[in-house]
Amino acid sequence: MIQTTSNDAAVSLFLVDSVILNAQDGSFLEQFLSDAERSRAIELKDEGRRAEYVVAHATLRRLLAPRLNITPSEVQFASEANGRPCLHAAHASALQFSISHTSGLVALAVHPDARVGVDVESLAKRRDARALAQRFFHPQEKRYVDDAANESEAMLRLLRCWTMKEAWFKALGGSSSWVLSDLCFAFDDERSLVAPILPAAQGEGAFGLQLWSAAIATQHVVALAWRDTALVHPSAVHCVRLSALDLKEKPIDLEVKYAWPV
Repeated sequence: MIQTTSNDAAVSLFLVDSVILNAQDGSFLEQFLSDAERSRAIELKDEGRRAEYVVAHATLRRLLAPRLNITPSEVQFASEANGRPCLHAAHASALQFSISHTSGLVALAVHPDARVGVDVESLAKRRDARALAQRFFHPQEKRYVDDAANESEAMLRLLRCWTMKEAWFKALGGSSSWVLSDLCFAFDDERSLVAPILPAAQGEGAFGLQLWSAAIATQHVVALAWRDTALVHPSAVHCVRLSALDLKEKPIDLEVKYAWPV
């Protein structure tokens, strides 16, 4: 177990419970959203998905605002050509962020100047892990999932690979022409991640790449990817549990299953 609470870490990861307990809490968080974000929240008919959206976007604004010396409502977002969200050029800031949410949990990653990607997935969702691996994964990853002792382990292995792929694409702005099977996170045994296999057109894409994957209790799997030529060891990720209402941080112990480079 690694306690990841270094304030000097290259990348900060915030894990936020996305359950909104009452209408008052919801109204409190919605005040930080833009008009467009509030409209989008209203369009989401599923209560759980709406709560995830409100918590994620309100918390992101509140995390970025002090780093930009502005108020949450003044934070402006834009999109890159491939659709990746980023800060508006008006902020003239190198600050980078990534956002992901799933059943019950929001993950937010912030890096002072390097592209970062985060993905979080719930282990509670019922899916056929082996069938999904056969459909979307590289042959080496298919074998890794197929060799699991039982369905629970197969799902855990699937999500380890899946979240790292998603984090990679978010961090490096993957081309829409890529498919999940183009990218492989190969394993030489259950616990060791070796160099990723990259799409042919991205042969230099691993330069400075950092990868990090952890299990959150028995409920979620989260992965980070970011590029930092200083090669700060991924176990130095600053990770805290965060309250969406008061932004209070609580240190959290995570079982860091994979880190690359080692």
